Amino acid sequence: MRIERAFALTVLLCTVSPYGFAKTAQENHFESGILLYKGGKYKEALVELEQAGKLSPDRAEAHLRLGMIYAIQKRYDSALDLYERAAALDPKGMTAGWAHFGLADIYYAKGMLEDSFLELEKGLKTVPDYAYTYAHIARIFRRKGLCDQAVIECEKALKLEPGNAAARDTLGDVYLSRKKHDKAAAVLTEAVALDPAYPRAHYTLGRLYHDLGKDSDALREMAQAIRLDPQQTVFYKGIGAIYQEQSRYAEAIDILRKAITLDPYAVDILVMLGNAYDMNGEEHNALKTYQRAAGLEPGSVETRVGLAVIFGKKGRYEKAIAECRKALQLAPENIPARIVLADVYVLQGKFSRASVLLKEALAIDPEYALVHYTLGRTYHKMGLQDYAVKELLKSIQLDPESALFYAGLGGVYRDNRLYDRAIETLKKAIEFDPRFIEAFRRLGDAYMGKGMYEEAVKAYESALTVKPVPFVYGVKRPQEITSE
Repeated sequence: MRIERAFALTVLLCTVSPYGFAKTAQENHFESGILLYKGGKYKEALVELEQAGKLSPDRAEAHLRLGMIYAIQKRYDSALDLYERAAALDPKGMTAGWAHFGLADIYYAKGMLEDSFLELEKGLKTVPDYAYTYAHIARIFRRKGLCDQAVIECEKALKLEPGNAAARDTLGDVYLSRKKHDKAAAVLTEAVALDPAYPRAHYTLGRLYHDLGKDSDALREMAQAIRLDPQQTVFYKGIGAIYQEQSRYAEAIDILRKAITLDPYAVDILVMLGNAYDMNGEEHNALKTYQRAAGLEPGSVETRVGLAVIFGKKGRYEKAIAECRKALQLAPENIPARIVLADVYVLQGKFSRASVLLKEALAIDPEYALVHYTLGRTYHKMGLQDYAVKELLKSIQLDPESALFYAGLGGVYRDNRLYDRAIETLKKAIEFDPRFIEAFRRLGDAYMGKGMYEEAVKAYESALTVKPVPFVYGVKRPQEITSE
């Protein structure tokens, strides 16, 4: 995790030469390293600061600054060692405080929230009343879901430093989690105005815009966050998630590949990338990406479900079933695994098994729209048309803007020769997703059934001009835009 901007700048501004006006070789290397660091030339700064450290191994601040660069480069183990050395060399000085704050950042990035909290408390002993610390504590509480405590810590930070962007960002994130959009907007727009160079505030503001359905504004703010801090993978994930929701899969692939370049071991990003490849019709790349994720984290349920989807699309049903079972062993109540397994059973003609699985899923979550849709498709295959229509209507009731669900219902109407209903429903599907090739095909079939041949030709021609979106296994998996 990148060291917070407030922390980095405060350390830089507090530099005082212990050697007076006569600069030594060590001091020259040190100051050169600082200037390179300020200019974002971390590799060059690293060389200079390492030289300074060799010439003066007991200088705590040299270890501190090296640790900051390693942290930016995500070389966390090296950064931890350097921060600990800096704190040990100057246990009662301000350098120790900054070192503890650096340790807190790394532990936070690793998900070690209690260790992060302890380091912040240590830092406060030598750098008391520092707004950044309370803002960071607020983020820890927010990540734990303790929103009331997070608000209290944000207020402490803002009392010490009214313009603290980190505190305002966390406060805005709390309001966003509670769907208090007006309050979130007020806090976040003020944070950006007070400190336009603070990247996370732009990102959180982007999440707010996404919640409000203003995706162009959301993408603009998230792109600005990347420009300000191109090392934060969560910013790339946010943009990738929006692109996937918009069916802009090629762009999602591009941005997620950049994120993986920054963090090759991020399983959550690999899963998102695998899904983007799948939706873009690149099954081979999707399979390789999911297999890479499974190698890094065999216990990832999302990875197992992703593998099952790809194996199912390739007709390798036994492998798909095996992956679904692994997912259900890891998480017995996982609904996506049940949906994919039911789909495989339907393809094998095992309709009863599929319906049992889907009913179990509805017992876990009766409001899961995709389960109702899949059960409706299963009933349709079984010839139980009234039940099929009922389940598909329920899926639309739960998610009234899903092109997939309207296309499924339109297909049932078409197969039962209810052409007027089919045409109306399939037009709705196309309205929500103009690239849904299967909806155009079914619409053409419905027009043919009514003898409306000109309209049918137009529908079929449209099907030939749009980029296909996978249907049975190409169900868009929800993409959560997270704060971390």
